[in-house]
This record gives sequence, C-alpha cells and structure tokens, in this order.
Amino acid sequence: MVRLRSFRGRAPKRDVDRRRERHLRGVDSRPLLGDHGAAALRFTRQFDGEFSFNAESDTRAETNKRYGEIVIPRLKLNYQFTKELALRQIVELQKTRFFDTDGLLASVSRTLSLDWLASYYVRPGTVVYLGYGTVLEGSTFESLRPGRSNARS
Repeated sequence: MVRLRSFRGRAPKRDVDRRRERHLRGVDSRPLLGDHGAAALRFTRQFDGEFSFNAESDTRAETNKRYGEIVIPRLKLNYQFTKELALRQIVELQKTRFFDTDGLLASVSRTLSLDWLASYYVRPGTVVYLGYGTVLEGSTFESLRPGRSNARS
C-alpha cells in the first residue's frame, strides 16, 4: 500500500527561523518556494517505510537573483522482527547549491546522513535502544567522507 501526500508553494512553518536568518543576510524574506512530497510505504505487516522529498530555492531581495537551492530526499525504513524487537534505518541526502551575487554557481555541497536504531521492549515502560549515526560530506558523491559533525569531543 502506498499513500501519497504532496504540495507545492509555501514552505512548512518550521522554516520561519531560516527565512529570518536569510533576510538578515540580504536574502529575500518572502516564503521559500519549493516542491514537497511524501509517500507512506507498506511492504508487509512487519516492513514499512516513508519516502519524502523537499526542494527549495531562495533569491536575493535586492537583485531578485538566485541565492541558493537545496534538495533533500529522505527514506525511512522500519522492520518489526517481533513484538519486542524492531529496527529502523533513515537515509537522507542533502544537496545544496549557493550562487554569487551575479547568479553564477559558487559552491555545491552534498551531505549523506545514515542512521540506524534498534529498539527492544524489555517490559511495559522499559525500552532498550541501540543506535548509530554518521554524516558523510563532500562536493561530489565520490568525495563523500566522514564530516566534522561526526567528531564529538
């Protein structure tokens, strides 16, 4: 079973802080324009997931030229082995492109986030979680390496 949701136009309310920050840097304070969509996936009674897609672009207020574009596809998969044991994986790819004041491409960055979480219900009210997450960063897919956000001190 696949259930689809999508909309086009104004970005979700969670982007208000990002819009405020961009306005202070001289980027247009209008609502972000983009494409958003999601699909709920149900493969079996034990295996389900969700795919979502978010694409947004900003322009500079003073020149109306491009400032930046971001594309984020995200896949979340859940597998319920037993009533007590479950595994979740989330894969998110983020591609960001920034443009100079003339509207020419200035930089491209890619971030791949991989997260795993196993949960085990010991008894009602008690759950044991075991998780792992990593972030890979680079300008191309071939150059993806562990990012600085992985190093915690």
